Amino acid sequence: MAWYITSAGNSLFHISIPNNDLIWTTDDHPGTVHLKPAQGTANQKWTFDWVGDR
Repeated sequence: MAWYITSAGNSLFHISIPNNDLIWTTDDHPGTVHLKPAQGTANQKWTFDWVGDR
């Protein structure tokens, strides 16, 4: 399955299915991710941290 990673502004990103309105969304259970319709809420925005050599 392919994923789009697009800017949500302020160094935040959305992770979604191409040509679809479903976005990675967290809930109250740590580590759980669901695909839900885009709502622009904080639980649909992601950050990335560099873990390699700098």
